[in-house]
Amino acid sequence: MTTRPYVIDQLISAKSIAARVEALAHEIHDEFEGTDKLVVVGLLRGSFVFIADLVRELDLPVEVDFLEASSYGNSTESSREVRILKDLRGEIHDRDVLVVEDIVDTGHTLTQVVKLLEAKGARAPEDHRASGQALTT
Repeated sequence: MTTRPYVIDQLISAKSIAARVEALAHEIHDEFEGTDKLVVVGLLRGSFVFIADLVRELDLPVEVDFLEASSYGNSTESSREVRILKDLRGEIHDRDVLVVEDIVDTGHTLTQVVKLLEAKGARAPEDHRASGQALTT
């Protein structure tokens, strides 16, 4: 049996995660109540499982789309140049938008993505961080 090269200090139980997802869904519902359709934009790749859980809990009309952006390339340090590797498929002009990202490092990539969505005419590009921080707060 091989040993793991890392130690997990703390696990968040599935029950705790589900409860936090439900609470976030209620907050999002309150923020976007009355929307024609909320476009949930996930930043690939890490957000897709979380988004699946989240949209199941949302009591709103929802459309899901994905964007892949990178400022790291093959490095572990950000180049500060954000490249769009996969753009949205759907139209977001004059639509309510919620951006979900799994990990926010410096916030630079997310800031650039929100600017892109605003340039595409999104009505309310909101940033709702879906990191471990959001799950535990």
